[in-house]
Amino acid sequence: MPCADVNRGQIKVCSSGSVSEQGPHEKRLLNALLASYNTLERPVANESEPLEVRFGLTLQQIIDVVS
Repeated sequence: MPCADVNRGQIKVCSSGSVSEQGPHEKRLLNALLASYNTLERPVANESEPLEVRFGLTLQQIIDVVS
């Protein structure tokens, strides 16, 4: 499981290898839908306009509290 440690803030970010588990039919459908998907294209009408991206974090589990 890939992780990134930030020592000053004591934050550990981990990601699992797979996002979802699907059956063979769902996998085939996703492959067919995304076959011509270009990750370099930006979802804007005018490419010279900046693209605003927002993301957030959600706390899943508190492992230990040091007092």
